Amino acid sequence: MTYLSYYQGNGTILDDEPFLRIGSYVSGAEGNTGTTPFTFTVALSAVYDVPVTVDYATADLTPDEEYWYGLTAATAGLDYTATSGTLTFAAGQTSQTITVLVNGDRLGEYDESFSVNLTGATGASISNGLAFGTIVDDEVYVSIGGGGTVVEGNSGTKNVTFTVTLSAAAAAP
Repeated sequence: MTYLSYYQGNGTILDDEPFLRIGSYVSGAEGNTGTTPFTFTVALSAVYDVPVTVDYATADLTPDEEYWYGLTAATAGLDYTATSGTLTFAAGQTSQTITVLVNGDRLGEYDESFSVNLTGATGASISNGLAFGTIVDDEVYVSIGGGGTVVEGNSGTKNVTFTVTLSAAAAAP
C-alpha cells in the first residue's frame, strides 16, 4: 500500500505581459507669450506582439496633492491646455509621447504644477501611471537686502538703507 505524504502542490503563474510607465517629472520655463510644449514619455517595458493601449488625461492638482508633494497647483485653461486621449503602441513599439501645451505669461507667480495620469490599459498593466509637469516661472522678481542696525538715540531721526534689486533687467517698468 502506498501513502501520500503530501497531497497538495502549489503552482505559480508568472505574468509575461509588459507594463506601462510614464516618466515621473517634466519641468520647464513657461515663456512670456505663446505656448511651450511639455513632452511626457510613456514606455512599454518590453516588445509585445499585439497592440497595447492606454488612456491619459491631464489634471489640476488637488489640495491633498499640493500638500503631500509640496507643489502649487496650475490651472487648466489658464496655465496649460488640458488634454486627454488614448495612446496605441503598435506591435513591437515600446515608446510613445504625450504633449501638453503650457501657456506663456508675464505674471510673477510661484512655480505651478499639473499631473498627467494613465488609466484603462489593455494588453499591459500600469506600473507608474502618474507624472507631474512643473511650470517654472521665468519672470523678473524683486528682492530686498541690506539694512543694518542703528541706535535710535534720544531725538531726531536716523536712516537705515535697504537695497532693492531685480533678478534680471526687466522689459517693462
